[in-house]
Amino acid sequence: MVNTGYCLANHGNEYIVFQEKATTFNLNLEGLSEPLQAVWFQPYSGKYMEVGKLRNGAVELTPPTSFGAGSVVLHVSKIP
Repeated sequence: MVNTGYCLANHGNEYIVFQEKATTFNLNLEGLSEPLQAVWFQPYSGKYMEVGKLRNGAVELTPPTSFGAGSVVLHVSKIP
């Protein structure tokens, strides 16, 4: 699913990516039938930042520089 870090996946519905250090990574979302909403979360500060919609296929993602170099989480889920 990801080339660095960890990913919990409910394929096609929800993905949670954890990066111990904020770095660019690739996320493979092959097989999506509809776009999913993505949001960055910085666990130490509680800050959120919307990414937008992610579509079927592989995507390269870079955490926001305003979150610093520490841990970061990407939550990808169905659009409500």
